[in-house]
Amino acid sequence: MFSNEDDSKNRDYSKDSLTVVDWLEGSYPNFFFEVKAENIDKFAERYANLKNRQDYERFVSIYGLRRTNQKLWQVADWFQAKYRQEKPVQSGLFDLNRYQNR
Repeated sequence: MFSNEDDSKNRDYSKDSLTVVDWLEGSYPNFFFEVKAENIDKFAERYANLKNRQDYERFVSIYGLRRTNQKLWQVADWFQAKYRQEKPVQSGLFDLNRYQNR
């Protein structure tokens, strides 16, 4: 999102959608967002109303964990431990090699 402004020329924004899942999805997290359960509706509303880079930066400052955030590894470790605890057969290591500093 907003990583390459040139992509917007070829993008059909009317086809965009947002899916909020109640658990982990995939093994290559691109970005972590910290959202309290009671704030999910506000999170989704704010996300749906992003119009430009400035909106996105404000959104990330509220919810996002960039690669440079000191809390990143603490949060990543929490997810890893939780995944191992809740899904011991399916869990593996999350590959953060592709994690972005959006």
